[in-house]
Amino acid sequence: MERAPVDFWDLTKLLFRRWWVSVPLLSVTLAGTVAAAMLIEPDYVATSYVQLIPPSTSIREPESKGKVKIVRNPWLDTGLNSLAKASLLTVQDAKVAEQLDAVGFSQNYTITLDNQLPILTFEVVGVSRDQASKTTDELVKRFEASNLALQKEFNAPSEQMVSTRRLDMGDNITLSTSKTKRALVAIFGSGLLIAVASTVAVDAILRRRRRKQTTGDETPAEEPQERPGVPASFRIPARAATGERRSGDVTPAAVRIAPNLEETARLQRPGEAGGDSVGESTIVLPSSWVKQNGRAKPR
Repeated sequence: MERAPVDFWDLTKLLFRRWWVSVPLLSVTLAGTVAAAMLIEPDYVATSYVQLIPPSTSIREPESKGKVKIVRNPWLDTGLNSLAKASLLTVQDAKVAEQLDAVGFSQNYTITLDNQLPILTFEVVGVSRDQASKTTDELVKRFEASNLALQKEFNAPSEQMVSTRRLDMGDNITLSTSKTKRALVAIFGSGLLIAVASTVAVDAILRRRRRKQTTGDETPAEEPQERPGVPASFRIPARAATGERRSGDVTPAAVRIAPNLEETARLQRPGEAGGDSVGESTIVLPSSWVKQNGRAKPR
């Protein structure tokens, strides 16, 4: 069975017709949206950039027997991006986030490494400008410490150390309202759906109740009742209306409509002597009998 498409114009008219349901719900939704806009504070996003800088020269030290040994930082052979990735993983550890949260810093941050250049981007989301700025400073400090620790682990000489340089001044902080917008859309959308669904449900319940009341008010047609003094043999069987005849049935010969809405029928009993025996009695005919050409005939 194919469903009819939703007519939004009919739905709008339904909301206006059942305004005593839709208006209060929409008012609550609007009030909740406004309250959320006032209570939910925006976020502050601090962005910082750090670059790895390789050493400019290599150092040669004389060896015994006149040979020359080249001292070189092993991280330089793997590439600066490898060192940056290794230092980055230590800062992104879950324990570091827990430690930051314990001292009041934000644990909502991301660090990304450029695919071509050894430049890292620190992005911190805080509930205040001060929290976002201080968390960024702490992350940069931890990254620099991790970078030095990884190189000293391999006894790299100080002249071959890969250094880091922060490319911003620490004041790159912007206001972000994305969280507030998402919350407002969710609250208003949910409230609107609840208002529409409730209005449609109430309308369906009222329509069903009205149909039941209309059906209950309809009075069925009264069945003919047996009247005193009328022999049972003069009752018209139900099959007489369909034209079926059996032996012993009473055949209505002529019916006239009395002024008092009582129908008087002259009934003849078939099979009596000569077929001229006619009995007359007053009966109440069913409502399915109508007056046609001065005679009552079944439909």
